[in-house]
Amino acid sequence: MANWARAQAKYSESPAYAYFFTRRQPYAPGITFIDHDPATAGAYHSAEIPYFLRTRESLNLFRQTRIWEEADVDLERDMTSLLVSFARDGEPRSARVPDWPAFNAARPRIVSLGVEIGIIDWPNYAALPLLVAPVAAPPPAGTTNGRPRD
Repeated sequence: MANWARAQAKYSESPAYAYFFTRRQPYAPGITFIDHDPATAGAYHSAEIPYFLRTRESLNLFRQTRIWEEADVDLERDMTSLLVSFARDGEPRSARVPDWPAFNAARPRIVSLGVEIGIIDWPNYAALPLLVAPVAAPPPAGTTNGRPRD
């Protein structure tokens, strides 16, 4: 996400807005899934989608897998407001996030979306370039993958 935000800031006129989704879904006791363990799932990739799109209840459509709490209702309300505001005005806003800062590499800040919602400094932002693999130089002319041609 950091690479995307930097590229958006560098090559586009439109701002980038970054977030971390931190809400661990409130699984029903004893529920099991074939693809993940609710005891260790945490706030997993794509878990925010039902909140943004107001489709949380679909996760209980065929069996009760979550016991939603008031915090989930509030989070869904804010996240939907953020999405609608962004689509309407180009700036994500909600009751609990009235001023989401656009990405700024000089002071990278994000919105943390969970039971608590707030604007925070991007955790470990300065160390993120260490995770990027260096781009390999192209092979010399007249070679294939660095080996001489047959």
